[in-house]
Amino acid sequence: MELATLLTLTISHIALVVTFLAYNLKLGVKIYGDYCIASSSQCKDKYVSTVLLENRKNKAVAIFGKVAQKVRNGLRISIVFVPKLVFIKPNSIWLGRFVFSFSQFF
Repeated sequence: MELATLLTLTISHIALVVTFLAYNLKLGVKIYGDYCIASSSQCKDKYVSTVLLENRKNKAVAIFGKVAQKVRNGLRISIVFVPKLVFIKPNSIWLGRFVFSFSQFF
């Protein structure tokens, strides 16, 4: 093989890898989360007090409704209900704080 052919082949492979990585940034949703469990002096029950969601993709994500933890394929545990529409910007985080009120049950 000539040097020019080998150089052209190498450059085209590099361009293919860069294109694949750029496409993979836009494909799908990648959100990581964490939550804290707290208790109240009003009762002994434990509840989710803080939810942290991190958007690791290069596009915005809208969240409304239940936030659930994936245990395995087909099995999710509902953690908290988000009462309003939340937009998470690309490569940013959202911190939701929830306060337990004993009066909400009466």
